Amino acid sequence: MDNQNQNTEALDLIVKAREALRRGDKETAHNLGEQAALLAPGMEDAWLVLTASEPNPEEALAYAQQALEINPSSERARKAVEWAIARTKQAPK
Repeated sequence: MDNQNQNTEALDLIVKAREALRRGDKETAHNLGEQAALLAPGMEDAWLVLTASEPNPEEALAYAQQALEINPSSERARKAVEWAIARTKQAPK
């Protein structure tokens, strides 16, 4: 599969993952996000889906940081990092 097809398939997975998140189905969203990240590891949105669907705050933060690393000027990725940091502070130790 060439890069264009991989990116198209990854985008399709991200759309489906966002729909799952809207339904509250974080497990499906996470699985779809993982598939998208494997297909297109340089795609910021795949990592943002993983951030939103990850129950573990530390792992969510790692995903958000990956999105910000891919696109340092991304407002969405920066906000995802801030959100994930807040979650880690609230998490029971």
